[in-house]
Amino acid sequence: MALTFVKRSTLPAAIRGKAGTLSVSVTVNGQIVLSALSTAALNGATKVVMAFEGAKAYVFPSTAAAVKKVAEADMIGLNKAKKGGTVSFSGAAILRAAMGFGASHVYDFKTSGNQSFPVTVHEKEGCLSFELPTHLTKRPVTARKPRAKKVAAGTQANPGSTDGTPVGQNAQKEPELQLA
Repeated sequence: MALTFVKRSTLPAAIRGKAGTLSVSVTVNGQIVLSALSTAALNGATKVVMAFEGAKAYVFPSTAAAVKKVAEADMIGLNKAKKGGTVSFSGAAILRAAMGFGASHVYDFKTSGNQSFPVTVHEKEGCLSFELPTHLTKRPVTARKPRAKKVAAGTQANPGSTDGTPVGQNAQKEPELQLA
């Protein structure tokens, strides 16, 4: 019998958790959420500027050379998630008014539901871009049944039962009267 033994030293390094992708999500409420890798591509920016060109949307960090002339008050503040390394900002007003800022169409986020789009990193300009369709069909959502509530055995009251009570307390004593 010829056996080949597996040596741990020859195995590839284990990948823990999701590696993630460069993506941006637009929620049903117009919230724009950048994935952890997309957030890393912004190099720790706390404010961004959005721009449109046709069907493409661009996200520039506040440190990019192209947005040096934009006042800080006109920049969009980012909200950092406590876990996961993602950032988000409210994009509802931006997406509704996109036609006035160079977009070829308005993306209907309400009827499209939560959708994710691949992101392209532009090293030279220092920005991210993604394509927005006019709208997409909502993904089907399966309604879940409500969970049955579990009650711990010690908290459920059963009259007449002595289950779950300490040994010394299961005999019922009548109160003693003391005469003075």
